[in-house]
Order: sequence, then C-alpha cells, then structure tokens
Amino acid sequence: KYNDYETNSAEIIRWHRSVSQAICLRRNLPLDIMIKNRDKRALVLVNPAGGAGKAYRLVMEYVVGVWSEAEFQYHIV
Repeated sequence: KYNDYETNSAEIIRWHRSVSQAICLRRNLPLDIMIKNRDKRALVLVNPAGGAGKAYRLVMEYVVGVWSEAEFQYHIV
C-alpha cells in the first residue's frame, strides 16, 4: 500500500492490534491480556539424528509459523 517499508510495517502493526483487540472483545476476554507484554520465549533443541532426520524441517514447517503469529521469541539449536 505504501512505498516504504517503515510505513507498511506500522500499518501492519496497527491492523494486528486492531484484530487482536476485536478477538479479545468477541471472546469476552479482558483487554489487558492483549496489552500485557508477557514473556513468551522458547528454546527448541532439535535432535538431527532423531526419527528420519526430518525434525528441523518439521519444526520450521509447522511450529515456527504458529509461534511467530503468537509473538513467541524462539531460538532453535
């Protein structure tokens, strides 16, 4: 929509907050759940020899997207 990254990023953040607030209101959740900056972090240890050796790919494919949407901070080792 906008020509520069910063303006687009700010617009995305505004939309994200608005949608999150609407979800909280729809579910009758207190808005302070959304406002609080809870510490959401995870350390993921991927065993490269586990299973068929696909653990890293599976984490990247199925887990990272969900955690990113939940605003988790994660570190994969």
